[in-house]
Amino acid sequence: MRPWCIFGDLTEKSKTFCFTNHPHSPKGIDAQDAQGGVAISPPRFDRGSIDISQVTCLEQRTAADCTAPLSTGMSEPLESPPSGFLTAPVEIRFRIYYEVLVKETPVNFGIERCHLDAPLVRKPQGLSSALLRVNKTIHQEATRILYAENLFQFPDAYCFRQPEGDCFSFYSAVPYVAPFLQQIGLNARFLRHISINFPKSFASRRPPVLQAAFIRVLELLKESCTDLRTVEIVSETPNGLLPLENIEQAGQMLQTLHAGGLKDIPSIEKVVLVHPDHPMQEQISASCEALRQHAPSIKWTVQRTKTPPMTRTSTSYLSYI
Repeated sequence: MRPWCIFGDLTEKSKTFCFTNHPHSPKGIDAQDAQGGVAISPPRFDRGSIDISQVTCLEQRTAADCTAPLSTGMSEPLESPPSGFLTAPVEIRFRIYYEVLVKETPVNFGIERCHLDAPLVRKPQGLSSALLRVNKTIHQEATRILYAENLFQFPDAYCFRQPEGDCFSFYSAVPYVAPFLQQIGLNARFLRHISINFPKSFASRRPPVLQAAFIRVLELLKESCTDLRTVEIVSETPNGLLPLENIEQAGQMLQTLHAGGLKDIPSIEKVVLVHPDHPMQEQISASCEALRQHAPSIKWTVQRTKTPPMTRTSTSYLSYI
């Protein structure tokens, strides 16, 4: 596994004008003087090249002189025209971005340790993210497709809970989303499809209650992911148990998730509860049908699958043009 690398906005490299290539340029300016910003001794010129009385010393140049463009006697474009890939029609470019940056399966993340201060890593999946480093224009065009058209699946991390009443203190799982959102910064506004695990507290004998850390995750999604369309909630647990076999309790947890933050994210169009496949096919089918009756709103749906699917509604790359 390798760290999830996020490329921010590319900045244009500073341009350095080489005076020694100009026919009227002073010679003998060494690198130390040019880089150190110290006063430069009077320039030496080729004998008979120009009238030295017409030369303005570097120390005497005003701010306006320094910012004014050098006159070369011929008109030059301020910016180079697009060349190569950027000359292709925008529809073709966006189609290429889609082919190399969008996966039909979720983009999976993992953590080397299970607690909240562990680094978040992306599993190798063949994403051609090097494309984002070509230049600033391509970075700006391709970044939105990368984040908007992929389904990002997050693992759980464990946070320490203080004892309540006579209960022992224990570790509880919350979706490990915050590090990713912090790394991608403003690009979080492009995210449309994410996948998280079903809250582990469904197994409690008490009425289901969302942990404060889980609620903070939902609040963070609301604040950062302003275009979030689909939330997948995967019900499969690491120990292979059926987390939703208690339909009544699972239905209460769906209501708790809805009231705990999902209903407050106005951009959400669909919440998909992914029920894992199981040898007990008839029982699973009955569970899915029963859970549909407990759905908190018409945006919720339940589906059975062997693996977490790609549930996003694909948006044509033309919509980004």
